[in-house]
Amino acid sequence: FFSSRRRHTRYGTVTGVQTCALPIYVPTADADERRDALLQFGAKGANLATLYQRIDPDLQLEGFVVPFAWYADFMATSTWEVDGEMLSFSETLERWLADPDFLADGAVRADRLAALRDAMAAAPVDPAVLDALAEAIEGTWGGDTTMIRLRSSSNAEDGLEFSGAGLYDSFSACLADDRDGDDEGPSACDPDKDSEHTVEDALRAVWASLWYVGAYEERDWYGIDQGEVAMAVLAVTQSEEERANMVAFTGNPTRDDPAWLIEAQVGDLDVVASDPGVWPETDLLTVEEGEVTEIERAGTSSETDQVLTDSQLSDLGSALWDVDVAFPNDYGTPASGTLMWDTEWKVLGNGRLIVKQIRPFLRD
Repeated sequence: FFSSRRRHTRYGTVTGVQTCALPIYVPTADADERRDALLQFGAKGANLATLYQRIDPDLQLEGFVVPFAWYADFMATSTWEVDGEMLSFSETLERWLADPDFLADGAVRADRLAALRDAMAAAPVDPAVLDALAEAIEGTWGGDTTMIRLRSSSNAEDGLEFSGAGLYDSFSACLADDRDGDDEGPSACDPDKDSEHTVEDALRAVWASLWYVGAYEERDWYGIDQGEVAMAVLAVTQSEEERANMVAFTGNPTRDDPAWLIEAQVGDLDVVASDPGVWPETDLLTVEEGEVTEIERAGTSSETDQVLTDSQLSDLGSALWDVDVAFPNDYGTPASGTLMWDTEWKVLGNGRLIVKQIRPFLRD
């Protein structure tokens, strides 16, 4: 679990990770603990745990993190036939990463990685892992009928030198769908969803998204060692009936400007990877000692005249100031450029403002 202010269960407070035990609390008190959290849970999960332990609980989603160890065990113990030989998924990747055809031919890479993802989607997850996840879900949400969201938290995203934004996928999950004894929809968590959304399917799908060919190619471009990448998972409440979602920077990533850049879109439409012909609202905020003193409406959304009111922008600017003050900077002051925080927020259906992600951004 992210925050010490959340309710406690029998898991207690731990600093290590066992294969089938989830920690209730991710220690982030100092730089060493935060580094350990990154190594166990990936940047997205560790960063959110670090933030949630330091800001107003009203800005937070309920959730927990699943460690890299579970992905590693799944990849090492799941097997399939490759060229007439039974190999684990990890052995397969090790062999491919030493194969000149795989390394040199993009079409070969795409075909093989697609086959691997299909195999991962069909491979059973250790029942002990699923039992531990079920207990964590019930301990966090008080039952099995809350739709949750499983999000990527790899070791190749949300970093200072590699953000990996949009490379991996998130998937909805409903524990009651795992337990209903059939594969037929609708989902027990949301009757409007025609198909089931089991936790097992969602977990495998997030793991498999590490091996999208686009993600592989992006990592390759940046010189990331493909043999070292791994996927942890962040589990949070799925937001329903969103009024708006926002990307907010504690600065301006495009130019030397003291104003803070906010991009907002109506409903659950994507801000970062918008469809053609769809673009977000752009606002610039001047924030002084936690108060928004000036709002510049720099551009309107393609979907509506105004996504966020002045009052909502003021609330967002004040909350973003608190985040900027509270979030520890373990990167130091860069020799050149400006370090800022790149954050993601939502306005929920009830009007509540929540922050769902934070990562560093270095403007040259």
